Amino acid sequence: MSQIIRAFEKEVNLTEQGLEDLSEKKKGLVIDVSTKSGFTLARKERTERNKLIEQVKRAAIDTKSIIDKRRTEITGTITDIFQPIVDQFEAEDLRQKQEKERLAIAEKQRVDEIHAEMQGIRAFAYSLTGKSSDELSGIIEAVDMIDVADSFAEFTQEAMLIKKETLSELNLALSGAIQSEQLAADRKELEDEKAEFAAWKKSQQPKEEVKEVKEELPRKVTGGYVTKVTRTPIENMINQISFWKKEYGINGSALSDLDNILNQYK
Repeated sequence: MSQIIRAFEKEVNLTEQGLEDLSEKKKGLVIDVSTKSGFTLARKERTERNKLIEQVKRAAIDTKSIIDKRRTEITGTITDIFQPIVDQFEAEDLRQKQEKERLAIAEKQRVDEIHAEMQGIRAFAYSLTGKSSDELSGIIEAVDMIDVADSFAEFTQEAMLIKKETLSELNLALSGAIQSEQLAADRKELEDEKAEFAAWKKSQQPKEEVKEVKEELPRKVTGGYVTKVTRTPIENMINQISFWKKEYGINGSALSDLDNILNQYK
C-alpha cells in the first residue's frame, strides 16, 4: 500500500518533500486584497490551489482505474494457478457433504425402524379387553419369543425393559381373564344347580289327580252275558308292564321300580 501511495504522490508531484517545499514557499505570504494588485495576486493563489486539488483528484481516479485493472488481472492469474487444486477440493468437499447427508438419512431410518419394532412390542399390550385366557396365553408366548439381545443395537436395554413391561401387563391381563372366566363358570354352575334344584323340588310336589279315562273293555262271562270293565291309563300301564314281565321274562329293576311308582297312583 505504501508503494502505491508513493507512486501516487510522485504522479501528482506532491511527495512529503514537495508538500513541505510548498508550505515553506507560501509561509508568511501576506497579500493586501484591498488593492487591485493584491486582489489579482490572491486570485492567482486560489487558482493554483484549485489546479493542484483537481490534479490530485484526477490522478486518484486514474490510479484507481489502473489499480482496479491490475487487481482484476492479478486475481485472474491467481485463480488460474490454484484452480486445478481448488476444483478437486470442492468436488471432494461436495462428495463428503452428500455422503454425510446420506449417512444421516440412513442412520435416522435405522433408528426409526428400531423404535418402530419397540413400539410393536408395546402394541401387544394394547386392546386386551375382552380377550380370553387362551388368546392372552398365545400373545404372551409370542412376546416371550422375541429376541431383543441382538436386534436393537444400542437400544437393547430399552427394548429389554419394554419387553419386560409388556409381559407384566399381559400377565396381569391373563390373571384377570382367568378370574373372570372362573367367576363365569362358577356362576353358570350355580345357575345350573338352581335349575336342577327347582326341577327336583317341583317333582316332589303332590301330583295332580289323574283324570280317569274310562276304557271300556268288553268281556264275556258265563251265561253269555257281556259286562264292561273300565280302567284308568295308569292301570293300563301297570297291566302292560305285567304282560311284558310274564311274556318276555323281563324282571329288570327299572321295570320293577316303574311298576312300584305306578302302583302308588293306582
